[in-house]
Amino acid sequence: MNQNSPGIDWNGKLVHAADLIIYAQCIKNEGKLWNATLIACKAYEILLPTDDELDEIGVMNIVDGKRKRLFFSKRTDIAIEHIWEAEQRIEAETQFFGNDQGRVDKNWYTNPNQVHLLRNRIIHNPFKATDEKFQEDAINLIDRLYKLPGIKKTFKETNKITEDNADNYEIRRFLERKYGLIERPRRKKSVDRFSPAHFENLILAEEEVFPKLKKNLLSALSNVDFLQKDLIQFSVPDSTSAYVWLTIPIKVNAPEEYKNSVKKFAPAFSIVMTPLEFWSYIELAGLSFHFKVQYYDFILKDGGFIKLINNMSKQDHNAVKSSTTACLRDVHWYVFENHRLDIDGVKDIDVYRQHVSQVLTTRHQDFRTALKNLQPITWNVALPGWVDSYKDILRRKMTVQDFVNLTAERLAAMKPLVDYFQNSQVLWPNHKDYKKRVEQHYRNLLKQ
Repeated sequence: MNQNSPGIDWNGKLVHAADLIIYAQCIKNEGKLWNATLIACKAYEILLPTDDELDEIGVMNIVDGKRKRLFFSKRTDIAIEHIWEAEQRIEAETQFFGNDQGRVDKNWYTNPNQVHLLRNRIIHNPFKATDEKFQEDAINLIDRLYKLPGIKKTFKETNKITEDNADNYEIRRFLERKYGLIERPRRKKSVDRFSPAHFENLILAEEEVFPKLKKNLLSALSNVDFLQKDLIQFSVPDSTSAYVWLTIPIKVNAPEEYKNSVKKFAPAFSIVMTPLEFWSYIELAGLSFHFKVQYYDFILKDGGFIKLINNMSKQDHNAVKSSTTACLRDVHWYVFENHRLDIDGVKDIDVYRQHVSQVLTTRHQDFRTALKNLQPITWNVALPGWVDSYKDILRRKMTVQDFVNLTAERLAAMKPLVDYFQNSQVLWPNHKDYKKRVEQHYRNLLKQ
């Protein structure tokens, strides 16, 4: 960092701007382009020297004595000189000015009127902030700021973020708490037993139930060696949340660059609580494209699928005081059921395989598009697990430990699928022919 102006905290400007730029990128990815644009404009403004800071470093206005008319391009030059080291300045200029062949073509947002136009169109004339040109300019600004040298590194080091590919949701929530955009309620004492209030208020459930659920699970599964227990986590709901979600990745042979973000690319054992039920199941992450195809292969032709069904059925019937139902679920938007078959209803494996094959045929184009763009898939087919209705949990006066004991038994029944995943020859996105090979594997399934 080039700190040759002791009176101005240039590093502090970069730290503050980095938080805002990362946040803008997060909410842009969630479709909130207007909010993201306003935040990006503020980040850009923070990076540039203010009038007082121009005084501090002795810069005289070259226009007519009114510093406010000093062009953004000149202010940007000053910012680049003081914030970035010499070897980083060419890249910074490229992102600010959109020109890596010199300074002939100034990018549109080096003109203050154009920068302000983005902000003003949203605030004062939103009907003009919906056309393609506005969206193109807004996305261009956010993406260029995101690519400035040191932005991601500064954000991670300042906030002690150790994971290379933290989830968009996790980063957004972290920043929202840091800046007081959401208030983190004081945690209540954990409880031993589920109550009706937990299903009526998922925020209360996360506060009172999930810390103990996580702790007891880690204790009960201490001898289970096929889960990456150090990466166990649960979500933090708010008033818009439809569920609380706890997940533990399954250990797989991941390349080094994916080890810290394996939960986005590999299968996991998950528990989802909604106002209506608990669902304990094997999940396939949104970006786990080849694991998904391998699982479909497992269903359609591997004998381990029959063993998995038999194990789940046996556990269901042996569970003490249990009236839960082991099932296979097709879902959309991660957890919402659009087809369900109880395990005992799988009388004819070939008939069920035909159902899966039909769904995969229908979904083929969706899969291809997501794979091509490496965008998360929000639907899944035939996820195996158990459903415990809230009525049944309350009727049986189930404790958190009771649920944990059931969970341990259910995981044992899942072993045929876990073994299959761990022994599969799975491709990861860093493979040079990843997209082509995964797509071909999917196509081969449809020919069966």
